[in-house]
Amino acid sequence: LQRVSSADAPWMPLLADNIADAAAAGDIELPATPGPGAADIAAASEMSAEDRDAMIASMVDGLAARLADNPDDGPGWQRLARAYDVLGRTDAAQDAFVSAADVLVADADAQLAALQAIVAGNAEDRLATAAERLLARLVDQAPARPETLYLRGHFAATSGDGEAAREFWQQLLDRLPEDAPIASQLRAAIDAL
Repeated sequence: LQRVSSADAPWMPLLADNIADAAAAGDIELPATPGPGAADIAAASEMSAEDRDAMIASMVDGLAARLADNPDDGPGWQRLARAYDVLGRTDAAQDAFVSAADVLVADADAQLAALQAIVAGNAEDRLATAAERLLARLVDQAPARPETLYLRGHFAATSGDGEAAREFWQQLLDRLPEDAPIASQLRAAIDAL
């Protein structure tokens, strides 16, 4: 079905996800899938902006519907989060990153990606409970990681605990080269506490 379908067929994202799920379940390594061919790119470039947007929205909505039926697909949630992010749907992207992290509990990178989405989108209030849960996992899995130290300091500062923020950020600053781009920003943040 994948070989005989056009690249922009509305079922292609779901089909690709189902093939990947079946391969994973059967412990089968899939060959790398090539990107769209020249004909596919030409066809997409000839579409109107509205048609392209509708096609993309349909693909994203199809992935969201599939995840509603299969919520334990961590990589699927990550794909959905990235798609929402590209579409500028910040809240939906943050929620999808959190869903991915909640499925991929033992994956420090998934926790970090969700926390970074929360912080970058200023969603600490909206997703306070999730942020607390994700940060606890990240601290448990990677306590000395630079990103962990930064985020611990960030959340301490936003909760009003300047002393803890100073401690975490100073630990991070002590590990950075003097001329690291973030070093001056950390010094300024510490001084502002």
